Amino acid sequence: KNSMQGDAKHLNQTSLTKAISSLKNPGIELELVSQGNMYELDTAQTEAIFRICQEAMTNSIKHGKASKINIFLRYYAEKTELLIIDDGIGCKEIKKNYGLSGMENRVNELGGIIEYGSDGEKGFSIYVSLNTDKRIKNIDLFANQIKKGKQPSQITE
Repeated sequence: KNSMQGDAKHLNQTSLTKAISSLKNPGIELELVSQGNMYELDTAQTEAIFRICQEAMTNSIKHGKASKINIFLRYYAEKTELLIIDDGIGCKEIKKNYGLSGMENRVNELGGIIEYGSDGEKGFSIYVSLNTDKRIKNIDLFANQIKKGKQPSQITE
């Protein structure tokens, strides 16, 4: 009567892993693996990784004719890594259009690293690394400003 009922199966997920898990397309099987101690990324990092996964799935189906895509999220104290691998037809020459350019722009805006490629025979892979040290330092800075009596709305850095 006075207790809450709920499903505990999503307790070990972050908003990012839930969002990626929600990506569905009947044309491709998605496998998501998270490694390390998961934590919430800031909004810009979460959106960038989600949009990269979304675009990678689109490209895997449209260009690679893939049937399966594996997404690995690796959480470290200083960075978060994303590795996306599909089983598509691959490509000998990468034509960088809107999708890959958009991924590069998102990662570059966050000061991260992005690499992608194919062996030319099978599959395509994307690697992204985003620093989280900045996130941790900003939290510490924010906490110190609050301790000094500033209101959250007054803190700009």
